[in-house]
Amino acid sequence: MKIKLKVIMLIFLVMVSGCATADYEKKTARHDIKSSPTKAPLRIAVIGFDVHAETYGVKRIGSKTEEMLNTALLRTGYFDVVDRRYIKNVLEEQKFQTSGMVDPATAVKLGKILGAQAIVTGAVTEIGFSAVSFIVNIPKCRASIDVRIIDVETAKVIAAETGDGRSSATVGGDVHSALGKKDAELWISEALRKASEDVAQKIVYYFR
Repeated sequence: MKIKLKVIMLIFLVMVSGCATADYEKKTARHDIKSSPTKAPLRIAVIGFDVHAETYGVKRIGSKTEEMLNTALLRTGYFDVVDRRYIKNVLEEQKFQTSGMVDPATAVKLGKILGAQAIVTGAVTEIGFSAVSFIVNIPKCRASIDVRIIDVETAKVIAAETGDGRSSATVGGDVHSALGKKDAELWISEALRKASEDVAQKIVYYFR
């Protein structure tokens, strides 16, 4: 009886140890994905976002997307992002006009002034609404942004990616009634933030 009890206890300890090891490995794997790079972060500046989509009355979508992308890129740990206030001051002092996406020639000039190794520019290319119906309608907002990264030294586009984001309304009914019940700016902003986070993670793979 005592031998059987010892065997059962031994099996139990092995199982617990195995579960703990598996759990540790999962945590370690997740940590590795978000770990800081071994080399110095790339210094980048996010400048000039166009809007090629219906804005549904929401203002300053381009600048909001720049801010969201700044945050998303910084959180990856792979980039040293130039502060937007500093960029604004430099643009005003140098009398640069950036009403849209930055071209390679302008990227080189701005990059050298800002001390950036690369310029990130792009556009909001899609904002739309749809309703998926199973038992009740679930209105959704979708947003897409297209991003290019321009190398300041070579003036070449070294990366180009698209980020997608979705935001669901918490109310039933059709899209029009949902827009009336939930603030459109908040709804669109949620989708754009997810799109920014999506494209930031994709960009990381170019510099790992």
